Amino acid sequence: MEVHPELSFLALAQALGRPEAQIGLPRKQRSAGKTLRRALLTAVTPDIEGQLAAVSWPRTQVGVDDVLDAYAALWSARRYHARRPGRSSATALPTIMDSRGR
Repeated sequence: MEVHPELSFLALAQALGRPEAQIGLPRKQRSAGKTLRRALLTAVTPDIEGQLAAVSWPRTQVGVDDVLDAYAALWSARRYHARRPGRSSATALPTIMDSRGR
């Protein structure tokens, strides 16, 4: 499974009925982008603020935006894992192989 955090955030916005799903997300480096991503994740992971506050590594090594991206990937992985007819909205892209069958 491969996850692209920005697409995960966009899918999450769509799942929550947020207008940003149609108009696009603000850049994650901007205040509005950070605030929106936290709000989206809080809707599906209510304890995220406490978890972010409890991180033990230096913020200079791992940025909050990286942790938020990881949570977005986790959300997508959970949706993918739960995929069953009528239960999941996760999108599985078709398998594409190169000329050598890989």
